[in-house]
Amino acid sequence: MDDGRIKKTVSVNFSLMSSLKKIREDESKNSGGSKSFNLTPSEIISLGRLINTWPSIVGGALGKNTCPYRLFRNTLYITVSDSQWMQTLLFYREEIIKKTSAFFSDFKISRISAKIGPIPEEYSSMIKKKESWPDWRKEEKIDLRDTGVEELNQTLERCRQKMNARVKGLETSGYRLCKICRGSVTRSADRVCAICLFTASQDRREQTLLRIKSEIAEVPWISKQELLSIDPELTDTEYETLKSSLLTNSLSYVRELAEDLAEGYEPAAFEAMKAEMARALILYKNMMPDEADAAMRDPANYPDSNWSEWLGITQDLD
Repeated sequence: MDDGRIKKTVSVNFSLMSSLKKIREDESKNSGGSKSFNLTPSEIISLGRLINTWPSIVGGALGKNTCPYRLFRNTLYITVSDSQWMQTLLFYREEIIKKTSAFFSDFKISRISAKIGPIPEEYSSMIKKKESWPDWRKEEKIDLRDTGVEELNQTLERCRQKMNARVKGLETSGYRLCKICRGSVTRSADRVCAICLFTASQDRREQTLLRIKSEIAEVPWISKQELLSIDPELTDTEYETLKSSLLTNSLSYVRELAEDLAEGYEPAAFEAMKAEMARALILYKNMMPDEADAAMRDPANYPDSNWSEWLGITQDLD
């Protein structure tokens, strides 16, 4: 038995779900098709957590040769590889019940029922992986900046050792640190993690949309169909959003020019305001330049009700 401390937080090892399914099917066959051994979702989760922690509860040797397969009405059902390990299990039965019940607060074990049978391959594979995982205590200590608090120094040192051990353990399973962020692991041949790939994709997309926005700014009457030559994936929403952003900027510029004109009329500033209004109408109404010039004469087309007042700074629009 393992007398060492056991961690209090345990996650479900979902790689064992296929093993649990096979065990359930085997039990159903052995019981003549009875559904008495069907696992509920909550039981699968509890049993998965228990299986994942089982070697820590019973110790490495016994953990390799036994495997829980059923948890029902406070009884833990266990498969044992042979009769010798069955005797060992029965000898430690009371201690196992005590440690298991103390370890998991959401369920209690009062009885153990064991049978001799094959240990699931998935479970054995999990044990081998755990055994091959580097011991962080054996990792070389690295000099870190002194925080002035000894307890904090020790905590940081342990974290660094555990991180190094984790990286080495993942490497034995074919994982490598992402060469870009150095924070996530990946199995990809180019050693770039999914997060960095997504970020790069988003950056490329942003650059493409900025280019399209520049095209619309230069030729505000350009259609979405024409822009597809730049980006075949351009959506209606993206197209309208870019135009809306440019329209907002254009309306803001018109207002600035109008406020300047209110303080003192200047013909050049007035013509600039009218030109920007025409530009805004092209974006607002999806018009061609000649249509915008004609539309300027009808206040019903104005995107801003103040335009009539601003255009009235002179006696007429001609």
